[in-house]
Amino acid sequence: MLIKFLVSNFRSFRDEQCLNMVASGRIKSHTHHELPILEQDKSALKTAVIYGANAAGKSNLVVAMDLARDAVVYGSGPIKRISASQFAKGDQGPTQFQFLFQTEGYQFDFGFEIKNKKVLAEWLVLEASEHSKKEVKLFERTNNDVEIAKSSKLPDGKEISQLLETLNSLGVKSEQLFLHQVISSTSSEKRGATLNAAIDWFEFGLSVIMPQTSHVTLISLLDEDPEFRNWASSFFASTSTGIHAMKVEKTKIPSEDVPESLVEILQDGAQVGSAGMEFEMDDSDSQKVVRRNLKMLHPISHENEFEIPLREESDGTRRLLELLPALYQFDSDRNEYDGEFTFVIDELDRSMHPVLAHAFLRFFLETKHKKHHQLIVTTHETHLLDGDLLRRDEIWFTEKDKSQASKIYSLMDFKARNDLRLQRGYLHGRFGAIPFIGNMDKLRELLTDGTTEA
Repeated sequence: MLIKFLVSNFRSFRDEQCLNMVASGRIKSHTHHELPILEQDKSALKTAVIYGANAAGKSNLVVAMDLARDAVVYGSGPIKRISASQFAKGDQGPTQFQFLFQTEGYQFDFGFEIKNKKVLAEWLVLEASEHSKKEVKLFERTNNDVEIAKSSKLPDGKEISQLLETLNSLGVKSEQLFLHQVISSTSSEKRGATLNAAIDWFEFGLSVIMPQTSHVTLISLLDEDPEFRNWASSFFASTSTGIHAMKVEKTKIPSEDVPESLVEILQDGAQVGSAGMEFEMDDSDSQKVVRRNLKMLHPISHENEFEIPLREESDGTRRLLELLPALYQFDSDRNEYDGEFTFVIDELDRSMHPVLAHAFLRFFLETKHKKHHQLIVTTHETHLLDGDLLRRDEIWFTEKDKSQASKIYSLMDFKARNDLRLQRGYLHGRFGAIPFIGNMDKLRELLTDGTTEA
């Protein structure tokens, strides 16, 4: 689970900004939203809901988490994209990301700094574990020099120290994170429990869903996991979408009947597709391509039904389908990954009815999970500003200042009565983070005359 995320000099974020998931001691309600933090008299929150005007920085915060995660998992490509996304041209210093997170009985502090496509600093600190209160700096990097903790201080002993020292002796690439080199150069069996816990959280535990998220891997999940398909069908049937089931039609096509450019992409192990359709190479026959089509089944009567391809369903239905894996995977019994999930969803309410968005969030908050899972969303949907649904420390805002730099702040920064209607207060501008609508007289002149004075 995420405890804090800090970012600076990235897109619209100039100065360091922090999304702090630590629960406020001033809030006495909704205690079931609190998740215990190791060795601290504090708790983290199950959710954060982030508001702001268009272009205020909400999506930039999500992109920052996504790219920072990708730099750990995928290497140099995300590093280049981060370098091209500084706050403004000129000498603004490095771009920095920092995650404080807890997973599988370990609490970590991981961060890095990037400038001109090079990693200037990187660190991984074990702040606490179920077995020890001692803080251990597993490694610290300055440019291409990496300092490894002594084996006597490492929880997994000499073996993990030797592994890190060996990787360090082979040379650290300036355009890659050292933690990525650990991932790409070693197997999980050789890393030890501590390193695996940190790496697994980035690879499997932290998941970002953007508005343009593809249905590609989702169709595979529906095809290969009947339990998820049945669960998703039941969810749709309970939301008055008119859908009572789904099915995946799978067809094998000779590769010569598929465009050569697509085959080349698929041969690299990629899955390609669009809404409701997916292509991948056939594992059992290298000369064939597998095409999957997702169909939504609508009942006509108790005995009859008709099929609609996903691409012909409403935007709201497709958006809801994108989000269902987040709810499904929170049950650890269904996953090989045994750690905590943190799902980050940009534009939760995109194409969704307000009642459905409210129900989605309520479903997560009211479901008892065996692990400490979290849901972080950005939204414009003011119906979620509901004191019965959310704690005040779970509500966040983004807003740009006069220099066009984004700021992140919490509802807890305001002194508001407990009986205040949050939705009305927000729409009236009490908390900021709403669009400014200027004088429209000039626009009216353009519409009526087609000209305007210089």
